[in-house]
Amino acid sequence: MEELEPLLDWSKRAMLYPDTLTSIQETVRGACCFNRPEWDAPQQAGEMAHCLDTSPEGFLQEQQVEYTRLFVSRFGGIPVPPYASWYLHQGLLMGPSLDWLTSVYARGGLSWSPRQGAETPDHIAVELEFLQHLARQCSQAADPSAREMPQLLWSIFWEEHLGCWLPNFAERLAKNARTPLFRLLADVLMNICQKEIRHG
Repeated sequence: MEELEPLLDWSKRAMLYPDTLTSIQETVRGACCFNRPEWDAPQQAGEMAHCLDTSPEGFLQEQQVEYTRLFVSRFGGIPVPPYASWYLHQGLLMGPSLDWLTSVYARGGLSWSPRQGAETPDHIAVELEFLQHLARQCSQAADPSAREMPQLLWSIFWEEHLGCWLPNFAERLAKNARTPLFRLLADVLMNICQKEIRHG
């Protein structure tokens, strides 16, 4: 699971609204580190870097428009809802899994509380951050016994929750993404799913 930490970190950042030029530059820089020809990552990262260098503000605006179209608001409905509840509870947002999520986060050492502008606990960026947190705990563990709880929580979280909806999300994103950034994000998320399915 530790080897997934950089992928989780990048995916989490890519799933947050790109509100500043700095944030989108960091996301593109992170993508340039993916040397995975099977994802077309170098080509997509190179295309993004070129567009960013050519027209920084234009590139930022393009990603903001695409993020909004995919995940926030679109006439006729958004094609890729970023909330677990939508997939697990027949399109219902703020579903019954929220209490379970906050309790699992607390067991893993992360607290979630509602605050202005915060995403709900079942937003994909929050869930990816939790997995990244567990992966970091394992990589920093001084002895094997310190790895047991994060490994257990990872298995529970994947098998009982994230693994039940992330593959569907990644497939929908792959079908609907129009920009290299979000096409690459779909590839990365599908790769995470495949690694977990093989591991499980």
